[in-house]
Amino acid sequence: MQWFQKFMMGRYGADPLNLAIILLSLVISIAFSFTPVAWIGSTLCTILLILAIFRMFSRNTAKRAAENRSFMKFWNPVKNWFQYLWLSVRYCKKNRYFLCPHCGRIACVPRGTGKVTINGREGAEYFGREALLDYAKTPFKVTDTMDHFDVIARINGGGISGQAGALRHGISRALLDAGDYRAELKKAGYLTRDSRVVERKKYGLKKARKRPQFSKR
Repeated sequence: MQWFQKFMMGRYGADPLNLAIILLSLVISIAFSFTPVAWIGSTLCTILLILAIFRMFSRNTAKRAAENRSFMKFWNPVKNWFQYLWLSVRYCKKNRYFLCPHCGRIACVPRGTGKVTINGREGAEYFGREALLDYAKTPFKVTDTMDHFDVIARINGGGISGQAGALRHGISRALLDAGDYRAELKKAGYLTRDSRVVERKKYGLKKARKRPQFSKR
């Protein structure tokens, strides 16, 4: 098989599109061989083989590279989708498989139990109040995924109340990649970032608005 791959690489480098054309011609010839119109399959197979041979010995390397890039842009999402489908069919008790909408790659996520770890500490221990932890886990309640995922977060800055809100927002955005939960999260308002920040200190003032005491005399 290696010699065939080397031969199909051609004179000017690897060419995955040529391999795809050859495989397509073989599939067409096999599919049409069992039908009364086998001559159609043989004709298509011959045309594809001639096309592959012309591309193999073409000196226009820039055009071949552009064609290969276009083909790989089409083929990579298709390959990842079939791989995701195959992994989803194979039921696994320990892992879940997701197709990332950003890069198109498959992510293997271990099945969780609802455990929350923040900066290396338990969620309840970190916040000190169960109410703040429940507030941070509200996206799970809205999407009915309460014990489906574990949360491992690293938070800094602000107070514990603001950090709970930041954790809620982070969990909501992470759930978008785990399933079709956008409608529920958007309706609950969990995808909207609170844009309020501390106003900057002004020159000549003690703080953003606080002024020094005024003395008339």
